[in-house]
Amino acid sequence: RVGAKTLTMRMLADELGVSAMAAYRHVPSKKALFVLIADSVMSRVEIPPPSAGPWDARLELLEQSAFAELAKFAELWDLVPFDTVYPNRLRLVDAVVGILLEAGFDPRTAALAHETFFGYVAGQLKMGGLLTSSHLRRGDPSQPGQTGSLHLGDVEVGGREEWIGGGGDFNFGLRVLLHGLRGG
Repeated sequence: RVGAKTLTMRMLADELGVSAMAAYRHVPSKKALFVLIADSVMSRVEIPPPSAGPWDARLELLEQSAFAELAKFAELWDLVPFDTVYPNRLRLVDAVVGILLEAGFDPRTAALAHETFFGYVAGQLKMGGLLTSSHLRRGDPSQPGQTGSLHLGDVEVGGREEWIGGGGDFNFGLRVLLHGLRGG
C-alpha cells in the first residue's frame, strides 16, 4: 500500500501486530526483507520444460514469464542489491544458461547471452517505471538547451510522435535479441 521505498520495518511490524524487535528477529533488515521478497517473486517464474519447444521458444517463454512477474514489483528491483545472490535468482540463471548450453552454445556465449537478456529485462523494468511517471526526460522546455514536448517513451518518426511502452514492446525487443542469437 505504501510502496517499497516508503516501507519501514516498524510499519511491517505494526501491520503484523508484533513489536519491531520481533520483526527484526525474523528479518535482520529492510534490505534482507527485499531480498526475501525478490526470491519469492522469482520463484513464480516458470521454466519451460524441453517439451515446450526448441531452445529459442523456451527461452522466449522463460524471459516473458520473468518479465511478467518482475514487472508486478518494478519498484523493488532498485532496492535489491544488484550483486545479491539468492536461490531463485540462481535457479533462473541456471535455466537460461542450461537452455543455451543444450542448444549447443559454448559456455562463454551462453554466459554472455544470459547477461544480455538479464540487462534487457532489467532495463525494461527500469524504463517501465520511468514511462509511467509524468516526468519529462526529453524536450522539457524547463531544461537548458531543450525545446519541444517529446516525452520519454515517445519517438519522433516522420514528424509524428510514436508512443513506446507496454508489454508488446518488451516482446519486440526480446524477439530482436533472439534473432541475433540465432545468427540471423
